[in-house]
Amino acid sequence: MSGRPRKGRGTRGSHDERECTSRPNIPDSQKIYIPIMKGNIDHLIDRMNKRARRDPKVVRKAFEMMIGLSLKGYEGKSVGTIFLIGDMDGVRRNTNQLIANPFKGYYKRINILDPKNRRTLEAYSQLDGAIVIDGSGNLSSAGRVIDIKGGRDRESNDSDPNGSGRRGGGTRDRAAQYITTVSNTLALTLSCDGDLTVYERGRCLGKILWGVRALGSEEDLYRLFEKGQ
Repeated sequence: MSGRPRKGRGTRGSHDERECTSRPNIPDSQKIYIPIMKGNIDHLIDRMNKRARRDPKVVRKAFEMMIGLSLKGYEGKSVGTIFLIGDMDGVRRNTNQLIANPFKGYYKRINILDPKNRRTLEAYSQLDGAIVIDGSGNLSSAGRVIDIKGGRDRESNDSDPNGSGRRGGGTRDRAAQYITTVSNTLALTLSCDGDLTVYERGRCLGKILWGVRALGSEEDLYRLFEKGQ
């Protein structure tokens, strides 16, 4: 995890005092800023529908993948994406393939639980649209565009005139919320601002927010890692 906060976080600066905790009387030039995620994954997983046909390990791995993308991006660039987990038939009925499916012919051969596939999933997370994962963790498709009430709702990682980067939601979040009302799928959204939101059955189950923490020295950084915070 880099000690240099990422740029390009919408209206948030790298020194957002509302999200920084630091010791007083330390010059800014001597502080170390690190990106952090604020939220409780275990609490979110506990709130999910236990009767859903999906492996909890798959959900946790998807969370970990998105948190990694939030903190470091992909090749230095911010990433916004949607992961849809479970109910493959429901997802197919309410989405369209925007591009040629890069996972076609590889279904059940590429699984999110396999560490070797991490870079593959990170790379395809940059595409417009959603990545579809079955309940066992197999990657089914990428570049799926969610149809809202019969109208195509295209997601864009580069720009969003409807404001998906805002913490109140946006096009990506509305699409994710909608797909969970018409299918028994779990939707995880990652905004270009780095915030992670979870939707199920048309409801927002919770968020994990991107932030910045200020440390006074490298010694503070080492202490932080030792405590596992």
